[in-house]
Amino acid sequence: MKKIFICLFVLSLAGILASTSCSITMPYDLWEEDSGFQIRMQIEPDSAEVFVNGRFIGEAYEFSTWNSALHLASRDNEIVLKGEGFVEEVIDLREYSSHRITVKVALLRDKGYVPTAKAAAQKPATATEEEQERKAYEAKTEPVKALPAETAEPSTAVGLTAISLEVAPEEAAIFIDGKFWGLSPQDGKIENLKLKPGRYQFEVYKPGYQLFKQEIAVSKQEKQSIKITLAKQS
Repeated sequence: MKKIFICLFVLSLAGILASTSCSITMPYDLWEEDSGFQIRMQIEPDSAEVFVNGRFIGEAYEFSTWNSALHLASRDNEIVLKGEGFVEEVIDLREYSSHRITVKVALLRDKGYVPTAKAAAQKPATATEEEQERKAYEAKTEPVKALPAETAEPSTAVGLTAISLEVAPEEAAIFIDGKFWGLSPQDGKIENLKLKPGRYQFEVYKPGYQLFKQEIAVSKQEKQSIKITLAKQS
């Protein structure tokens, strides 16, 4: 009788463990292939200025598609949206689970805003053709969802060269052909950059350091390494 009781106990314990294991899920960031982050901006107004760690990088409409999305190496970067007559908005990337992030924000009107002489001289806003196109685009926009791993874009693409980019010091702003790409991470290593073969103008900037500006040739190969180290200003 004792043996029968022990067998029943073991079988029931195995059933509990099996049912529990089915509910265990891995955190998204642990198996995400791409270590970088893409941030697509859908901001109202789309002329809002975008600042990364206090540095102006462009207006929101410049980052409104995945092809022109803002690239950052980590979530530990402060993004601030500013617009004349609006309350500035701080975006906390840690609130998003996906590596492809759509920031959709309508800035609040600043009730205490006093128009500048330049703003007062401008004509009242009208529904321009550009504004109508933008609204039509927003109407077709799908709800923001975190991409599951199985639907994420493949890490490699035909005809692109994978660039292993190493930049020092950390938090240096990286520009490629005049477009802001991202900030160098703490370890300086960036493995998610892919470019078509050709020549590109690389610029790396950080206050207190000399500006790096150089044309770099990307060859047609599987992987290419580029190392950039900024010199301190004397």
